[in-house]
Amino acid sequence: MQEKTAGIEEINKSMWTAYKEYLSTKDRKSCRKSVSGLEFQYDSELKWFCRNLASAWDPVIDLMERHMENGTDVERIHVCIMDIQNSAWAAYREFLKGHQMPEYTQKAAALVKKYKNDKDMMLFAQTIILSWVPVINSLKQDFRNGGADNEDI
Repeated sequence: MQEKTAGIEEINKSMWTAYKEYLSTKDRKSCRKSVSGLEFQYDSELKWFCRNLASAWDPVIDLMERHMENGTDVERIHVCIMDIQNSAWAAYREFLKGHQMPEYTQKAAALVKKYKNDKDMMLFAQTIILSWVPVINSLKQDFRNGGADNEDI
């Protein structure tokens, strides 16, 4: 289980790092390359997690790119992206502590609802949450099967 949670953490961190590098370099190809190569470091469910997260981030990078070209709304969008990323990560961390699916589901739904009036950010929130679903379900099963206690994570 520790290997799985370490992989999840590294994947999430790598996606965020690629996004931040894109913001500083404006190099879309480099961002895509670092994200696309990530999945080959993992097997099965973590490979799919990489692919799913990459598919969530790709449209957001497109959105940022368009707004950077126009010089509009970049800071507002970035703040929303940070909030969505940090909220999804916090929901995951809370799930690791308590293993409570209803609380995770409530936090995920609240995050999507928060952005209901912003089509692009709502879609990003939905896609991020959907990317986490297989990972959360797998961990839920691991916890149910006695795969780890809180001290192991």
